[in-house]
Amino acid sequence: MSLAAYEALYDSGVAFGIRKALTSERGKMDIIEKLDFLTAENEDLRRQLKLQEARHELLRKEWERRAEAESKHLGDKIDLLERANSQLKERKLRKEYKRKKAAFSLNCD
Repeated sequence: MSLAAYEALYDSGVAFGIRKALTSERGKMDIIEKLDFLTAENEDLRRQLKLQEARHELLRKEWERRAEAESKHLGDKIDLLERANSQLKERKLRKEYKRKKAAFSLNCD
């Protein structure tokens, strides 16, 4: 091979190396950009997660407060109905007692 052929081969090799280095550098930059994007997205998602966790906690507390209030309300209602039921039973027993007493006194006369 002639000196010109070696020079052309050398120049071609150098050009190839430079192209490879540039391509590699572009790939590296793309990876760095993607890493930056994913890092920012990760931070945003973590922030959203914290907001959702805080919202969930508020909703859970509100639900517990409402459940407790409803439970107390229903407990009070049950107590009221139990008292009313017991008063009605007493009234019924008194009426039955008076009726039996009246029937007994009629039979004794």
